[in-house]
Amino acid sequence: MPVLFRMDRMPAEFSVYNVATGGAEVLEYRWEIAHNIQNERLIYRKAQVTYPGNPSLNRVVEHTFHY
Repeated sequence: MPVLFRMDRMPAEFSVYNVATGGAEVLEYRWEIAHNIQNERLIYRKAQVTYPGNPSLNRVVEHTFHY
C-alpha cells in the first residue's frame, strides 16, 4: 500500500489562475481533496472542484470504500 503512505504528502487543495488582460490574475478553478485513512485502508475520499466564474460547473465526487 505505498500509495496510502504518500497521500498525506499530496496537496489537499490547489488553484489554477489565468493572467487576464492588464496582468491581473483571475482564479479559473479550485480543487479541494480530502481523504480518511484508517488502519492503512482508504475509507473515504472527497474531491470538489469550484469554478468562481461559472458556478453551474461546480462538482463534488465522494467515494466510500468498504473492505
